[in-house]
Amino acid sequence: MNEKLWEELEHTSDLQLLIRGRSEEELFINAAAALLAQIVEPESVCCSRERKIRVNSDSAAERFLDWLRELLYENLTRGFLVKRVKELRLVAEGKEYVAEALLEGQMLDDSRHRLLHEVKTVTYQDFSYGKEGDMWRARVVFDV
Repeated sequence: MNEKLWEELEHTSDLQLLIRGRSEEELFINAAAALLAQIVEPESVCCSRERKIRVNSDSAAERFLDWLRELLYENLTRGFLVKRVKELRLVAEGKEYVAEALLEGQMLDDSRHRLLHEVKTVTYQDFSYGKEGDMWRARVVFDV
């Protein structure tokens, strides 16, 4: 893959990212890495704890947004920084689109982690999600 896994795009007031993956699963994994890189310097985070998460959504696109919301919830509410997606399962169960994951990371430590952005939430503004050619892409805007 010659394209970057993710990149920051210009935005007037918020933080906009374009995230890519060769598969839908890789897109989710790259989104977790991109989000961490907006919050702290990724190299400062180790994998000392695990967390399991599950999101249920009405569509595949909404599942992606809910995934990011859940990662932000882990950070903002629980103080957990997601360094790596150890396991990921994306399925459609009836009318629900499910993402289940085992995450690795560590608790936020002010003496170890320098905050880069205070990412508050993911928005619907300019959101796009889907497969283009042989690549999955998502454009998301975060309120910072």
